[in-house]
Amino acid sequence: MVGEEYGFVPLDGWTIALLTLQIVLIIIVPGFLLSLAIFPKRNVMAMSERMALSFGLGLAAPLVIYILNNSMNVLVNATLSWIIFAALCVIGFIGFVNRGGDPNLMKWYRGEE
Repeated sequence: MVGEEYGFVPLDGWTIALLTLQIVLIIIVPGFLLSLAIFPKRNVMAMSERMALSFGLGLAAPLVIYILNNSMNVLVNATLSWIIFAALCVIGFIGFVNRGGDPNLMKWYRGEE
């Protein structure tokens, strides 16, 4: 195969699907929790706007990792990346609950306030 001499591995359908799922989870989950912390009420914005904001806020984790790696010369590895991901998720959830949000998001799904 082309590129194998350089260490590249050909991508099959499962690998592409798994990588897509990982990217979506790593960016959307902390971004959604941070958007809940900023706007805890359901009727403040439409879900499409919240998802767009979630994508933008979800880029905070890669930005923090980039700043740590390049500006502060911190050795970034997988463990530190997962700690940053988990910290952003926890900060978002705690901010959501402290600002009066109900942690039972099924009420959001059903449209209850």
